[in-house]
Amino acid sequence: MSAPAVSRPPRVLLRTLPEYEPSRHAGPPGPDEPPEPPPVAAAPWQGPDRTEPGPTRPRLALLAGLILEAVDGRRPLGHVRDLVTPDVYAALCTRQRQQPGRHRLRSLHTCRPTPSTVEVCATVTITGGAHPTRYVAYVARFDETETGWLCTLFRPV
Repeated sequence: MSAPAVSRPPRVLLRTLPEYEPSRHAGPPGPDEPPEPPPVAAAPWQGPDRTEPGPTRPRLALLAGLILEAVDGRRPLGHVRDLVTPDVYAALCTRQRQQPGRHRLRSLHTCRPTPSTVEVCATVTITGGAHPTRYVAYVARFDETETGWLCTLFRPV
């Protein structure tokens, strides 16, 4: 009994395209060929800016405080309607009924992933209501528009 014949795929020959690819025969450039430019070192990526200089951080802390006042009922929700997207507004309406007590902003940390966006994480204390003092972390995202900052995400973690 003989071994079964193994079929091999056909051999493919690849040729370089002279106007796009360098020659496969690497060597020094000829007298009429320009030398290759040296590789450009890219600047290392610094990552998002985690320190928000200037008046932006205090402004976002003020906006977050206004939203927290609306969550705990000290401010009517209509006061923050223009500061948040419709999805955030609907979520605030739900949270206002579910989270009794006074919400106070304790700390605020910012990160700017794009030039027109700031992401925020905050520590909030909730006092009063049926529970003793509680600490809750909130995350928020603010997008800069022509009219100011617009909150596109505001959520407890």
